[in-house]
Amino acid sequence: MLEQFSYFSTFFMLFILTILLSKLCSELFQSQLASISAILEKPTLLFHSTAKREACLCLLFFAAYILTAPLAVDPFNLLILWIFVSFLIFISIMDLEQQIILDNVLYCFFFCGLFFSFFLPELFLNRLLAACSGGLLLLILAILTRGAIGGGDIKLLFVLGFWLGIDKLLFTLFFGFISGGFISILLLLSHLKKRHDTIAYGPYFALGAILSMFH
Repeated sequence: MLEQFSYFSTFFMLFILTILLSKLCSELFQSQLASISAILEKPTLLFHSTAKREACLCLLFFAAYILTAPLAVDPFNLLILWIFVSFLIFISIMDLEQQIILDNVLYCFFFCGLFFSFFLPELFLNRLLAACSGGLLLLILAILTRGAIGGGDIKLLFVLGFWLGIDKLLFTLFFGFISGGFISILLLLSHLKKRHDTIAYGPYFALGAILSMFH
């Protein structure tokens, strides 16, 4: 009975945490993007989709926290894992809604990885090499495709490489391009996207990065 109560209390506290975090992230989302609303893909959604955004964030945070919790070896490792997942979910929602990944968010994401460097599984040199390789690869693809890959995606892959290391980044790249390409084809065939429209690859790389933790 006591053990069941403990599980219920933990579950309830986690749910409350995700609600509070979702509201905080939604407010941060609006405050960061309000100053550049003129260049946003869908500026009207910025202040008119607050409730929907909060609900999506809450659901995704809660599901991700529950699914990734078994991967942690101790509470501190769990904190690092949840910070990593939280950034990826926030970035995904931003990219899906407004087709942009803010530099400020990526800088914070990178410096968190730098701060936790000694506690990440891969060696620093391995992660640095992954960051440079991932960023350079996306930069080359952006040049070859004449802008089909955005600057935010390039920086995101650099940061992901620094967090993940070479092996997990390769999985992230493979998953991101395959899933993103598949969805893009479906959108083109259904006429929801045109040939020259940009595709938000950030969410696919983010999902690949999360799945790589199970790899």
